[in-house]
Amino acid sequence: MKKLLCGLLCAALLLCALGTALASRGMRVTNCKEWVSLRQSPNESAKRLAKVPLGALVTDCEWAENDFIACAWEGKNGYILAKYLETDPLDVLPEKPTPEELLALGSPVLDAVAGDWRVIVVDEGMPDCEVMTAVVFDRQGRFVSRMASAAFEQTELSAMTAFLGGTAENPCLMWFAGETLSAYDIGPAIGDSMRWSVPVQGAGMAHAVDADGTVYLIGYYAGRLIRVSPEGRVVWETDAGTEEVWWPYRIAVKEDRVLVTYAAGSEDRETRVTFRKSDGAVEDLAPAIPVLAQWLEDAAGGNWQEVDVSADEDEAAYVAFVPSEPVTFFQLFSLTLDEFRDDAVVYDYEVLCTLDSVTPDAPLAATVTFAGDTPSIAFLYTDAEDNVWCFGLDISGEDGSLTTFPLYINPDTDLFEFRYGD
Repeated sequence: MKKLLCGLLCAALLLCALGTALASRGMRVTNCKEWVSLRQSPNESAKRLAKVPLGALVTDCEWAENDFIACAWEGKNGYILAKYLETDPLDVLPEKPTPEELLALGSPVLDAVAGDWRVIVVDEGMPDCEVMTAVVFDRQGRFVSRMASAAFEQTELSAMTAFLGGTAENPCLMWFAGETLSAYDIGPAIGDSMRWSVPVQGAGMAHAVDADGTVYLIGYYAGRLIRVSPEGRVVWETDAGTEEVWWPYRIAVKEDRVLVTYAAGSEDRETRVTFRKSDGAVEDLAPAIPVLAQWLEDAAGGNWQEVDVSADEDEAAYVAFVPSEPVTFFQLFSLTLDEFRDDAVVYDYEVLCTLDSVTPDAPLAATVTFAGDTPSIAFLYTDAEDNVWCFGLDISGEDGSLTTFPLYINPDTDLFEFRYGD
């Protein structure tokens, strides 16, 4: 989790730096009949300095308070409500950009193929706010159409996102901005081809789409899960029913259940909550990862199973593997770095020990040796549903805590891989 937060902080700093470079970019007046007010201060009751006509370009745009944008127009500096402004990428993009030129504009949100089209969405990274631009290309990478969002204040509660929705036969672009979820047809008329739009408050960090086009969204904090029908109707809204889980980051849709994974929960463990599809009722809260690995101060004793696979008695460390449910075919491995690839770190391995089962009544206490500066210990097991789990162990450079990261066994090479982005 600490690495996740560190990554988010680095991403935020990168967006801030990029936004500073684009601070003088222009925005167009939109979403009004004839004109909008340029006001003396960021308040709807402040003195009007000018009437800025529809389609006018304002410059030196920066996010201000009360949902206003600070900007300049015809020598006057003032404030316009953000909902009446859209970014104008023409000052940094050609009229018909290539995919490479668009991706250079900001951070990619979506890059996907839908039918005959490729749709790319980027976050333009303006100061303290979010602005998304979407461009549709054909399969040869030629420009087809585009649209841009208004600017919205960047918060953890209402982050923008875009993803593919609809069905395989009839896909659409799902566009979450300003606490509104909208569905657009993808093609030459994107931006003018909205299927539907529905207010969805406080969501947007994680999402999933069912085979029939039903959308599920959830926000960053305690997390209200929202189900939206293919026609754009909110079917139900619900939460985990507890304050013990937070930071939802993944949604998985099953036949009659929705599984939401939270990065933290009771005892600071990842938690998976099972919601019923029909009405959003909570059916189960369980650790998302069946086995928790943590430090032991000393050898365990008691009902613990104990193994000693340490290579150096002076460097021995005690690690507890505590399952929340019985697991079988539990194995410990030593890792040796094999290679760094563009998409993964590859490890060779040696089996240190194998146990038929590890249970909550008989957890495992292992004496191991952490060798070198790269992860050197891994473990694997099978849960009650025959899912195979495999993780590497690492020591946090911040506080010395024990952390885990997912590993995959490549069937072609029979080596462990840590894949970037997983």
